Amino acid sequence: MDITTLMFRVVYIPFVDAHLKVGKESYAGPPATIISQQSDKIIDVSRYGDNLYGLVNRVGNKELYIDQVIDFASELYELGDYTDDNYVFNKSRICYLQRFYKSALRLYEKL
Repeated sequence: MDITTLMFRVVYIPFVDAHLKVGKESYAGPPATIISQQSDKIIDVSRYGDNLYGLVNRVGNKELYIDQVIDFASELYELGDYTDDNYVFNKSRICYLQRFYKSALRLYEKL
C-alpha cells in the first residue's frame, strides 16, 4: 500500500457540550448577548461559569485601575474585597521588588 494514496478524516466529538446562560444582577435594560469561547482543551465548567458571571456583572459598570507601592504583604488587598464606596477588587498583579511590593489592581463598581 502506497502512503500517498491513503486518505482519512478525523472528527472531534466533545464529551460534554455545555451551554451556560448567566444574567446580570439588577439589570433592567434591553436583552444583550456576550459570546465567550473557551480555548483550553480541558475546561472546569464551574470555574468558567464563575468567570463568565464576573464578566457579565462588570459590563456597563465603572472600572478603576490603581497602582500602589506598599511595604508589607499584610497591606495587600484580596480579590473580592469591597471598598467603602462599593467597588470590588477583581484582578491584581503583585511584584515583590527587593524591599517593597508593587501592586496593580482593577476594581469595578458593584451596583
